[in-house]
Amino acid sequence: MLAAFRNCDTMNSNGPHKVLIRGIRMLTIKSSFPKNKLPSGFVLPQPNDILDACNNFINKYWDRFPMHFVTHLIHAAEVLGFHHPDHNYRDVWRRVYVDMVTSIHLMPEPYDVFDKRLLGDVDFIKSKL
Repeated sequence: MLAAFRNCDTMNSNGPHKVLIRGIRMLTIKSSFPKNKLPSGFVLPQPNDILDACNNFINKYWDRFPMHFVTHLIHAAEVLGFHHPDHNYRDVWRRVYVDMVTSIHLMPEPYDVFDKRLLGDVDFIKSKL
């Protein structure tokens, strides 16, 4: 998750990827500022804004970014899509995850495989190799 908090080092910070990064940050980091003192730059993107940014990123910007950066976004979207406590955001980020993974011709990871892999079930991991 921490790797997805930063912009790509080789790219400008303007673009739809910034909406995705901001959404990941705002859903995973607790602000030290009271809600009434948050600057407008720290407003949580709305679900439709996140989906629009994802589509725009995939369709217009995807090939400009190193795959290393893209995978950080994919993994963060997967974690939020499986485990965010708010089902509205969980559903949106699951969609972002699936859209990103399928756009590089991969299959989305099933929930049980994801959980077992991150829990470190070595026997399970070896059985999938």
